[in-house]
Amino acid sequence: IQPSNKDVIYYSWQGGGIFRSDSGGTSALESYISPPNSGDGLFFTPFILDKQNENRLYAGYRKIFRSNDKGDTWNAITDSLPYLVSKLALSTINNQQMIRVIQYSWIDRTANALAALPTFTFVNDTDIAFPITNVVFSERNATQALLTMGGYNPNKKVVYSNDGGVTWIPLNT
Repeated sequence: IQPSNKDVIYYSWQGGGIFRSDSGGTSALESYISPPNSGDGLFFTPFILDKQNENRLYAGYRKIFRSNDKGDTWNAITDSLPYLVSKLALSTINNQQMIRVIQYSWIDRTANALAALPTFTFVNDTDIAFPITNVVFSERNATQALLTMGGYNPNKKVVYSNDGGVTWIPLNT
């Protein structure tokens, strides 16, 4: 839901379909806004709203797409990956900071998300295990993030970063 206008609601359909309602959801399937030529996404395809510019959206498929007009038009901002993007996180304080999770198994990050082609750097940290279940930035600090993991290792469930996702510290050991 767009914070400044509660009538604008975004929602998704399995496999990557993204929709927008401009009437507070009173009419279902008002605007189909999935990026053209994006291909199928995961059952829960990640998409996020930029809190600093509420007209800007990002959606993750094999590429990351960005829209600056509430999903009416899209541009691919990354090259195609061999696997699907499963999670996206964008700092609410510094919208240049983005972390993406690829197929629940590895992460990379960028500090220039607003560039035409952001540069992503792979994060290789032994404290991160798969499956990666979620990643979020702090609402109060642009460089703090949490990442959660599933699986059976009780020592690898939650990690914390205070440098925008470059390094991670276990919280449950």
